[in-house]
Amino acid sequence: MTDTTSSAKKPQPPGARGVSSTRPFQVLRPSGPYADLDSHRAWRPSVLQGDGRLLRMWYSGHDGATNRILSAEQRPRDGWTRRGVSFEAGLAGTSDGAGVDAPSVVRTADGFLMAYAGSDGTATRVHLAASTDGDRWRPSGPFPGAGASNGGGGGDGADDATGSPSLLVLDDQLWLYYSRRLDDGRTVVVAAKSTDGTTWQTVGQVLGSHDGAGNVSEPWVVARDDDLLMLFVERHDDRSRTIGLATSLDGLAWTRLPLPLDLARRHHDAGVISGPSALQLRGGRLNVWYAAGEEGDTDGGCRLWATEITGRIG
Repeated sequence: MTDTTSSAKKPQPPGARGVSSTRPFQVLRPSGPYADLDSHRAWRPSVLQGDGRLLRMWYSGHDGATNRILSAEQRPRDGWTRRGVSFEAGLAGTSDGAGVDAPSVVRTADGFLMAYAGSDGTATRVHLAASTDGDRWRPSGPFPGAGASNGGGGGDGADDATGSPSLLVLDDQLWLYYSRRLDDGRTVVVAAKSTDGTTWQTVGQVLGSHDGAGNVSEPWVVARDDDLLMLFVERHDDRSRTIGLATSLDGLAWTRLPLPLDLARRHHDAGVISGPSALQLRGGRLNVWYAAGEEGDTDGGCRLWATEITGRIG
């Protein structure tokens, strides 16, 4: 991935020497086929590498009235092309009938598995869906959480899976990371694992706020050669947001890196970013996507941006 407007390198991200990133660029053009479907908001993409160097994307799109899961693709040396609706709200029935959001897609032996956030108009829950081709999806309904929580607050099960999921395939096992709201109103990151995508074991809280007062949410986990890297959003008491970074050897114990990946402060006037996701490519390159809103926007409007990071974070 390259920046089509500038290839100048910017100050290195935190956590490593010799790390550099391209200047972020907006991913989807504001006009063209299907552009009306994400005219208000384009957010939280999930990207997989397809045949050759083809990249496939599933992302959240809002037209001002409804959240849908949309899709796009990028062929070598081309920009991203929208492909339209992947599925509408109500795929699983009333539990996601008010809107679908925040997809995370992985490949499985049978095709693809997606975790996404679905709202019934009152509560938002993590849902699962499967597909053989990545285009036609079969809903499994709300995430069937099970087992004891180590995080405190709330019980177990679908009602606690509040959104922004991240799926990962690791050593022939599926891992699911997502945000959970505790009884005191704070949000933390919890995890679950499965061997078949149907029966899940909840392993509890894996990441909370560093000072116990803020909120962490919107996790995205990437497998690297010898460890895992998590990007997440941390909301502070002054309502500011940063993209935090953490590493892990086993997916359970996470070590925070000391500084955030603060692309908003360096590249956007708004100073607010959300919905990070990433894809590890050959040669140590890490493609990072995120959403940035306009300064002063209070309606949740935002656009997709991307940057490429070379070198090792952490």
